[in-house]
Amino acid sequence: RYSALAKHGEDIYQAIELLERCLQRYRPAEAAHHIALLFELGSLYDRVGDYDTAFDTYRKANEARHQVLDMHFDADTHSAYVNAIISNCSRPLLSRHAHCGNSSTVPVFIVGVPRSGTTLVEQILSNHPQVHGAGELTAIKEIVDALPGISATTQPYPGCLDSITDQGLASAGSEYVAGLTALNGSVRRITDKMPANFMHLGLIQMLLPRARVIHCRRDPLDTCLSYYFHDFSSPHSYSYRLEDLAVYYQNYLRLMAHWRTVLDIQLLEVQYEDLVSNQESTSRELVEFCGLDWDDACLSFHENRRAVATTSYDQVRKPMYTSSVGRWKNYRAQLQPLISALGTGG
Repeated sequence: RYSALAKHGEDIYQAIELLERCLQRYRPAEAAHHIALLFELGSLYDRVGDYDTAFDTYRKANEARHQVLDMHFDADTHSAYVNAIISNCSRPLLSRHAHCGNSSTVPVFIVGVPRSGTTLVEQILSNHPQVHGAGELTAIKEIVDALPGISATTQPYPGCLDSITDQGLASAGSEYVAGLTALNGSVRRITDKMPANFMHLGLIQMLLPRARVIHCRRDPLDTCLSYYFHDFSSPHSYSYRLEDLAVYYQNYLRLMAHWRTVLDIQLLEVQYEDLVSNQESTSRELVEFCGLDWDDACLSFHENRRAVATTSYDQVRKPMYTSSVGRWKNYRAQLQPLISALGTGG
């Protein structure tokens, strides 16, 4: 496609003109292609600094994707779910099961909301000879889904946590570790980069009390804007509207604040802006947190040829850059609903 060529120095304006013509020939049967073109066109308008048109194009892309996928985010249901996790994952519960899980030190969980730097952190660590990057594993979600059966209760997660036995937690933790070591049994650390595991850090502590957790943080507005502007292969229902993104992000903040007060698991919080502006010092902090000796290969993360199956692929194939920091300021007017909801950025 000409738009792809434009990314490598060809005439961006010609690419924009071509994409606009393609969109005029849209047919309902080509909805997926139409949406992809809208996201591509939005990125080109952003590159040339036409931010009003870029945002409007991304808005159309998200609206079209919402209609095609027919996925709806229920803000009240999501908030109630987070409330239930906070209520059930209390310090007394976590203390009761403090030493019953699997004692492996192999797992390193990299968590945060999407577009917060999780892929970049995993790419840096996986360049270390004693680290295997496993990507976004679904194993913890599978354990969550199976917990009612393990705990012999009809209550769904997280209500079933109060009925879970030490034996059930140890068994589930061992099953998780076995799945990791089957991927690579020769390294000291294996990363699980499923961002949404931040929802289940209490359970993770009970399953794997000696695991490590790296929480990736980023400016809230840059994070939400980046999410809104990306054409995810597996989009989430909260990604189509700024109002829904605000609710999801607020619930994420509430839950992480709770975890800080009740967890004893090893937890390192890494700010994306620090990582891209102070690459070596932050990378050294990551490696030290993982209990490993420093290796200069971690500074050459962009040369790591491991498969990256997320929309952050382009970022981790380049040396560190800071151009995405503060990007939201180009869209201050359009982001006012988000700014008001999150109480930041004004």
